Amino acid sequence: MEALARLLLGAAEAPSATVAEIAAREGIARSTAFDIVRRMEEAGLAIRGAGGDLAPGNRAVELGFAAHGIAHLHGPAEAALAWLKETLGMAAAFGIGEGEGRIELAAIPAPRGRAVRPVTTMTERSGEVWIEVQVPIDASEQLVEAAKRNLRRAAAALA
Repeated sequence: MEALARLLLGAAEAPSATVAEIAAREGIARSTAFDIVRRMEEAGLAIRGAGGDLAPGNRAVELGFAAHGIAHLHGPAEAALAWLKETLGMAAAFGIGEGEGRIELAAIPAPRGRAVRPVTTMTERSGEVWIEVQVPIDASEQLVEAAKRNLRRAAAALA
């Protein structure tokens, strides 16, 4: 059980790490790590990318939401983030808390080729829950207004 937890945490902390890399870093036998990851994949707790990188699966993300008492927002938050990314072509994130207690629960990067720096982050809150998008600093006034409007809509859908 401890190895499972360490593999999940390793996947969450370094999303571009492979099973072998996480196992070596965590001191878990390679064969044990691959056996556990196979079972994690079957349970929806982990996924592996084409390059072998390990990431938390849908069930693990859902558990993260449940730990904060907002499991009911898992599906809607993922949908809202995907909608923001598609509508605005920008990175979007969802989480809970503020300040030192701020936790990002889900994020979607900007579409390939659209990642622009520097950016400013626009955040909309509903109680402790927040949703945000990253807008290029040199964005047109029209795009900034569209981002604000769509961010408010997404936050309202999650309230």
